Amino acid sequence: MKFLALTVGIGSVALASCVEVSDGTLTVVNQSNRPLVFTYGDEYAGDSLHKEPPYAIDLQGRPLFTGIEGKEKYTCFVLPRATKQMWANGYWEHIFRNDTTSRRKTSAYLLDADTVRKYSWSTIRRKGLVVARFRFSQHDLERRGWRIVYSQK
Repeated sequence: MKFLALTVGIGSVALASCVEVSDGTLTVVNQSNRPLVFTYGDEYAGDSLHKEPPYAIDLQGRPLFTGIEGKEKYTCFVLPRATKQMWANGYWEHIFRNDTTSRRKTSAYLLDADTVRKYSWSTIRRKGLVVARFRFSQHDLERRGWRIVYSQK
């Protein structure tokens, strides 16, 4: 039994060491007066919104946030008139990689935090309730210094 526990423990450490550390290369600049929620396209769903929300939800599917999440480092919330680093699982450059070309593009989405509070994630996805959508290649983002700027129109 001790051997099994030791094997599982060593396997867990080995798997954990294979996961790439997140990076905060991408920055969202929110020049508007409203809090925003950031997410990016899911390459496995045709570059659309991910099937799961980029934030925690309760058992009824409502978001678990109070409005101060924008101050926390690893959240997708961007407070009004604020700049926020966005963290990815792995490096942002990997989102754009595939086997055939380096010109792959992905979409970045900004949602109004009030919309997120009011509607379920499935409704947001189905109705396309986004404030802004930006379509970028890695080269586009590099030229912009890995910054996405949103200003209320």
